[in-house]
Amino acid sequence: MQKRQRGQSLSEYLLILGLIAVTSIAVVGTLGSTIRSQVAAMTQELAGMDSSGASAISTANAARSLMDATADLGLDQLRQDNGQ
Repeated sequence: MQKRQRGQSLSEYLLILGLIAVTSIAVVGTLGSTIRSQVAAMTQELAGMDSSGASAISTANAARSLMDATADLGLDQLRQDNGQ
């Protein structure tokens, strides 16, 4: 007689947790400077100050992150091949 398993085992939960952790680390590593500058801009706005400088830094960091991610994935070569 076999026991019926219900739900997930601990090893499956650990695997899912590990995948979430690795993904989170990759996202923060790629977008960390963008997130920091966006939070700084929001903080300045909430304090009633001008946040145009922090917003400009955030935009520049986002563009740099996009270029880095594109280069890491090899998509820059694909765009050049397609004439974009």
